Amino acid sequence: MRRPKRPLIAEMNLINLVDITFALLIIFMITAPLLTQGIKVDLPKLDAASIETINTISIHILKNRTIYVEEDGRKPVKIPLAGFDKAFKESYALSGRKPVVVNADKAVPYGIVMQVIGVLKKSGVEKLGFLTDPAESQDAIQSLKL
Repeated sequence: MRRPKRPLIAEMNLINLVDITFALLIIFMITAPLLTQGIKVDLPKLDAASIETINTISIHILKNRTIYVEEDGRKPVKIPLAGFDKAFKESYALSGRKPVVVNADKAVPYGIVMQVIGVLKKSGVEKLGFLTDPAESQDAIQSLKL
């Protein structure tokens, strides 16, 4: 016996495609934060407008007085304070005069930060910014006012 011929269904089953898309989305959402690299710095808290940190040179100053220079998301380069002057001048000249962002730990002595800023100014940096964490409350803002 022959079966009656049914017309072929020419539709795509999109359910499998949607399942795979959601699975990939979840995988990327989980792995993306793990891929971000950076240097952990305890920033001072301040209520200020945010700045754009894309296409900048970041100077990280850790509380143990270690200095790292990071450009365009590349791996940060450790530079000792004694040789920071010469090393930064060379890298800044090659970078095309990008804006510089200083990311100093709040436990770093003020004098060290000022030494780094002095080197930046001598190197010809015209656009300089400082990273801070947003203040959580008015008490934090009041403690910063003198």
